[in-house]
Amino acid sequence: MLTINGREVLQTIEELVDPKHTALLVVDVQKDLAYPGGYLDRRGGAHHPMAAVLPNIAEAVQAARQAGVLVVYLHHTVAPDHRSHTGPWIRYYTRGLKYDPDNYGCVENTWGWEICDEVKPQPGDIVVPKMRPSGFVGTPLQLILQQHGVKTVVVCGYATEACVASTVRDALWYEYHSVPLLDCMGSNDPECAGIWLEMLEKGSSLKLDGLKAIWAAKPSASTDKSSAEASVPRCASAG
Repeated sequence: MLTINGREVLQTIEELVDPKHTALLVVDVQKDLAYPGGYLDRRGGAHHPMAAVLPNIAEAVQAARQAGVLVVYLHHTVAPDHRSHTGPWIRYYTRGLKYDPDNYGCVENTWGWEICDEVKPQPGDIVVPKMRPSGFVGTPLQLILQQHGVKTVVVCGYATEACVASTVRDALWYEYHSVPLLDCMGSNDPECAGIWLEMLEKGSSLKLDGLKAIWAAKPSASTDKSSAEASVPRCASAG
């Protein structure tokens, strides 16, 4: 770690993801995106790339809990009948993404909107509903991270080039170190995702085994955080 103009500047990847100041952001790991019968499956089997990385994401969540790292779920939420969307967003869905305006996923309080069973939130985790790609836009995420003394977010989930990339990028704008977990993210658009993976690899990034090794070598953050968390609400729920 360096001190420049009185500011702490973390240097090594081990410093960046120290459990004492790290949160794991689990982005949009929802049944509509990864399960048979979900929205992407109904569009032609496009859920398979998401399902393929689900075991890795589940392993990352378990590693975070063992290390005492705060786990925050970003829960994509669409109100029925596009009530959460403005005209520009409806145009984006229907023209840009080619979605049927009357058939779209992650609709609030439906089966497909639920977080996948393999990574189901546990007591002590935090769930943050969001209605835009970035987990920071229109949500209390920044306040939650501040309350827990977080300096770094490790980001995993769906989709690589969309909500994951938006959250990784915005984390820096909101003054957080961001570390994408490269083998714990998925996409149904391999070409676009590949471009973003190349960009993400150029920054401070990790794969699951590397992250687990670092966290296993560090003392658990649970004891250090317990007193600070006693007065902090642990869950933000949708609706």
